[in-house]
Amino acid sequence: VARDVALVAAIRKAIGPEPRIRVDANQGYRTWREALGAIERMAEHDIVYAEQPVDGVEEMAEIAARTRVPLMADESAWTERDVVRIAFHKAAQYLSVYYTKPGGLWRAKRLLTVAGAHRMLADINGSGEMGIGNAANLQLAAAAPEIVLPGTIPVTSTAETVRTKIAGHKYLDDIVTEPFVYEGGALVVPDGPGLGITVDEAKLAKYGVAV
Repeated sequence: VARDVALVAAIRKAIGPEPRIRVDANQGYRTWREALGAIERMAEHDIVYAEQPVDGVEEMAEIAARTRVPLMADESAWTERDVVRIAFHKAAQYLSVYYTKPGGLWRAKRLLTVAGAHRMLADINGSGEMGIGNAANLQLAAAAPEIVLPGTIPVTSTAETVRTKIAGHKYLDDIVTEPFVYEGGALVVPDGPGLGITVDEAKLAKYGVAV
């Protein structure tokens, strides 16, 4: 806990008062009491919300009842039923959603619709996808009015360009023909047919592994 708080304090000191800081423990705290203590100390450095501090909806609810810092559910929200349970227990105000988690775009959109019915806001997250997955998440965000919070989609680029080698760059190359456009602090949603991207067949052949 002390290290986590020190990191948040150091980041706030380095970036100043205006940029927003969100924290994500990925269920890392052992108990809700430990998580609550960490969140309350981080709140002194102006965090906007805390994502999935502990495992379990009931444990999240214990924290939510005792802090003014909004909570976001990620690992607790895989299905529509999970979202209803989170809302019933008042365990989180926000959801983190990405198309891979519930099993595709249609299911992710249904999850977001249920969240909206319970007046929960959401962001689009990611799990290290390459260009095809990034495009899917962007199209999901564009189609879902519940998505109003800043997301953490990684920005991938092709080897031929360094245009978007920022904001979560994870790969040296990508299998789409064009890099994603990053303007004014946001990714631009591709506007072509389907997901809006074109797959580079030559790179598929180059990087593909037979199984």
